[in-house]
Amino acid sequence: MSTIMSIVLVCPFGSTENVNRLNKRLAQRYPYAALKDVTACAGGREPENEIYACGVRNFVEPDEFAALFMSLDWTWSESAILTLADSDNQYSSVHVWRPQESAGIPVGGK
Repeated sequence: MSTIMSIVLVCPFGSTENVNRLNKRLAQRYPYAALKDVTACAGGREPENEIYACGVRNFVEPDEFAALFMSLDWTWSESAILTLADSDNQYSSVHVWRPQESAGIPVGGK
């Protein structure tokens, strides 16, 4: 039985370019995997964020994928959130990108 990594991305509207970069990285090793827009399934008439999700079989580079996510400029004042969790409960992580952190300013700092 193989391990499936669940990937969920919550990001500001208009983040297509960054989602495409993440999907390009996935496609390099996992041509069957791509983050799919599931915003309409997330409820509400006008959600404030876009939501993407996918599952990747035998995902071996979660830290590299998270590093790519953190290196992107999400350009909006809202946070972007990436969650990774495998089906064997051996690995899980949550990464929160904030504009202040990307500029080298600690969140809550001045």
